[in-house]
Amino acid sequence: MKLSRRGWNNLLMLFVIAFIAVLQLPNIISKHLTPPETSSQSTAYLLPLNSTIYRINFPQLSITQKEGHWFSSDDNSLEQQKIAEVVQHWSELQGSIVTDEMRKKLPLPLPSTVEVWIEDHEEPQRITVYQLPTFWLFKNGLADPIAVTVESDYLFFNWPTP
Repeated sequence: MKLSRRGWNNLLMLFVIAFIAVLQLPNIISKHLTPPETSSQSTAYLLPLNSTIYRINFPQLSITQKEGHWFSSDDNSLEQQKIAEVVQHWSELQGSIVTDEMRKKLPLPLPSTVEVWIEDHEEPQRITVYQLPTFWLFKNGLADPIAVTVESDYLFFNWPTP
């Protein structure tokens, strides 16, 4: 088989194209086999992860930890276990991110403020709370608001009903 100069050039170009294709094959395969990544997270935590809460000021009640025990401002009528559960729920609270565009479409009621005091922080996390008919909207001022669907006794004591 005798090739002309033009034939050898064509054959060389085919080998170069095949070589490039072999180099790109792993990228092409991984692109088709891996699930698409979302550009932004759809859920977020309200408070910094692994934070230790030592005080929460609700609109009508405050709870504080002293010497490993929880105390409430209403003459300690709350059970230690219930207080500890609520504090644990606050420290792990995670919800769906609500963008500004979505928030503008919501009919927001009057807000309430909850202060969460965390160890190693000089100032409390001031969280604006909106109680909507089907979910709660929390905004801590540092990130996008999050929406959480839970019963009121999961996070609150004596929460006023709308």
